[in-house]
Amino acid sequence: MAQAPVSRKLGLTRDQLAAFLQDHEQIRQFENLFALVDAEVAPNAVTEATILAGSADARAQQALDTLERMTNALEALAAAPAIQSNNSAVTDYIDLNRLAPFLNADGRLGWNALDNTMNIGHADGVVQQVGQ
Repeated sequence: MAQAPVSRKLGLTRDQLAAFLQDHEQIRQFENLFALVDAEVAPNAVTEATILAGSADARAQQALDTLERMTNALEALAAAPAIQSNNSAVTDYIDLNRLAPFLNADGRLGWNALDNTMNIGHADGVVQQVGQ
């Protein structure tokens, strides 16, 4: 005689349930419980898992997009010329304003129109005149 399965998902039979249940009423209650789980709880759990998976997929895609933008930015930064932090300048020439007044200050370079020289300011008011 073929046994009717109590639950398609669990694969339990009445004989298996009878091994630990006391009477037919308990077996019937377990069958009803399994039917309820199969009909209502399992589909809801699947729906909820699908929704959560979709949300997780969207967040994962956002993270991948962010990583791609960061990668592009880092590649652009790596391809850019190195920024020098030594404050040096490379030039072919320097034009000094010949009409500006030369005010002596330590380390200042300027043009002295009165003497027609380039002046370099030093400590204690010393002015080094280049070209005199």
